[in-house]
Amino acid sequence: MVELVWNAERSATVLTSSGAVTELGSPGAPSSEDLLCMAAAGCLMRAFLELADDSSLSILSYASTARMQSAPAESRPRVLVNVYLGVSPGIVASDAERLCRVCADASTVARLLGDRLTVTCDIRVVCGTAATVH
Repeated sequence: MVELVWNAERSATVLTSSGAVTELGSPGAPSSEDLLCMAAAGCLMRAFLELADDSSLSILSYASTARMQSAPAESRPRVLVNVYLGVSPGIVASDAERLCRVCADASTVARLLGDRLTVTCDIRVVCGTAATVH
């Protein structure tokens, strides 16, 4: 649950069920588009890392970028998420690619966005100590 209370002009204070508090609409606050991109990227990350852990796939690094693709007024915009993975030399890239595809089905926000979401995955083999996902 999210509780939003209007402050003044076009700003509000938001309290989330997790206890996080943030300001919306004030200078420097995330825009609505930023919040949607954060939700898409964050939900995909959590789904991917959970799937990687369940599959015993060792991920060394995970990063992503997300943006709204502008669209004419008569059409709906899209959310584009680029995922950047660093994997151990022993990891088969196709396993990580498969998890990238599957995580969209495991992500609540991705399912909500449906065909309005495009996810691409850039996988790099990184030499170094393997990390575990928890």
